[in-house]
Amino acid sequence: MANEVLIKFRVASPDDAQAQAVIAANIEQAELTADIDVAQSIGSAGWLRFHSRSEDVATLIGLLTNAADVVHLEPNWIVRTATTPNDPYFGQEWGLQNTGQSIQGVVGTPGADIAAASAWNISTGSTSIVVGVIDTGIEYTHPDVAANVWSAPHGSSALPSYVCATGTHGFNVLTNTCNPMDDNTYSHGTHVSGTIGARGNNGVGVTGVNWNTRVIACKFLDANGYGTTADAITCLQFMENAKAAFGGKGGGADIRVLRNSWSGGGFSQALLDEINNANKADMFFVAAAGNDNSNNDTTPVYPASYNAPNVVAVAATDN
Repeated sequence: MANEVLIKFRVASPDDAQAQAVIAANIEQAELTADIDVAQSIGSAGWLRFHSRSEDVATLIGLLTNAADVVHLEPNWIVRTATTPNDPYFGQEWGLQNTGQSIQGVVGTPGADIAAASAWNISTGSTSIVVGVIDTGIEYTHPDVAANVWSAPHGSSALPSYVCATGTHGFNVLTNTCNPMDDNTYSHGTHVSGTIGARGNNGVGVTGVNWNTRVIACKFLDANGYGTTADAITCLQFMENAKAAFGGKGGGADIRVLRNSWSGGGFSQALLDEINNANKADMFFVAAAGNDNSNNDTTPVYPASYNAPNVVAVAATDN
């Protein structure tokens, strides 16, 4: 921010010259030796803008907070335009930024989004955090995802019975290999991975919520999108083992979030036990709330409805 603060006194000064005098008197009382570059009134509510050539904002606020007749004091924040990526389909991603644009003929509600553009002014993600995608796999050669797909830095045991080689991207329970390539008809796991971490501002396709992150895959759903509870449990075990094997210094697999965009079946104590094990490994278990327009509190949908401290259920809205 600039070396400027905005000040409001109990009695507003009628012009800039008097504002300068009021500021100077308060500076002297606060025992602050600061060169006044600009002291001018702004707006119509009695606020003054004060710039110092010799003191930073923290010092100004510290010394002027208790000055005589000061009722409000705040930084003159530097603001900027919201960060907008150059990905060609970003304009259709109303969930990230909804300006009221028409999506498939339906006009949206401005602001009905997750305010991603504002968040990107603070951070566009970090490659130090890894998201585990438990799904149909990932098309890890996809031009909008490939740069953010995790690769094993060295060989290690993914499960007690199998070793994943350097450069692999996860695990495939169905083939018992470390090749989680997405073969789903709708590329569901790749779609989920893109929502999480499609590389932003690269001029290709869409942008993910995090432009810079890592996604690691465990495939347990087949080409038609079906799988079993037992295979889902194996995927959780893989993620726990991968974090233990690769999550240390230089390992690059600090898996903090597990994404589970699937549901069906009844309550499983076995799956709940593994979700609790993931909690012990410091992993959030993010689950889809389901697509049935029902109340999960009265009609549970699993795994979103499991009572575990790390479960986060995610619902959907329209634009």
